Amino acid sequence: MRKRIVSQIQCSMTEAGFTLVELLMVISIIIVLLALILPTLQGSSDKRNAAAIMKTVENISSGLIRYKADLGSYPAALQLLWDKSVVSSTVTDYWKGPYMDTPSKTTGTAPAIDVADQFVAGVTYHYVKLTGSGGGTGNCANCTQVGANNPTGADHTVQVLSVPHDTAKAIKDQMGNRICLSDANADTTDIYFIVEETW
Repeated sequence: MRKRIVSQIQCSMTEAGFTLVELLMVISIIIVLLALILPTLQGSSDKRNAAAIMKTVENISSGLIRYKADLGSYPAALQLLWDKSVVSSTVTDYWKGPYMDTPSKTTGTAPAIDVADQFVAGVTYHYVKLTGSGGGTGNCANCTQVGANNPTGADHTVQVLSVPHDTAKAIKDQMGNRICLSDANADTTDIYFIVEETW
């Protein structure tokens, strides 16, 4: 009886194990699945970053437009959208802000503090007025066209600095020629979102 039980245990242990070939097959399948899934996960991360950047640009653009409606011109720097203490005393009576929430991350020194992205590492938002050489029609492939065909006016832009290449590509795919890139082939690129063109 005892021999019979031991024999059954040995038999079930042998049947429960995996062969080396079976283990290698399972590992190979897992590697193939990871190779298929990882690019998709990476792509969705770039799309999330692109959406976050476009939402921030939308908020800043809205603040710039409301600031101009109250004060008659765009601010010299983004800090003036949320910090009345750096607004010139000659126009403080017209300042009805804040025109955007105080950013949780900033970069630079007062009164020219820019917005640093809290979700996308290294990305900074900056207000830029471009005149003459280089400015735009709002339809551009790269930043050399910002201000082009506008020699007597200016393009008022939100410049987004150091956007990762794949995130910039996701933004470009969505926005087309409504944005301008400094270098579409670099690891990072600057993007210009045109807020308004004046002539």
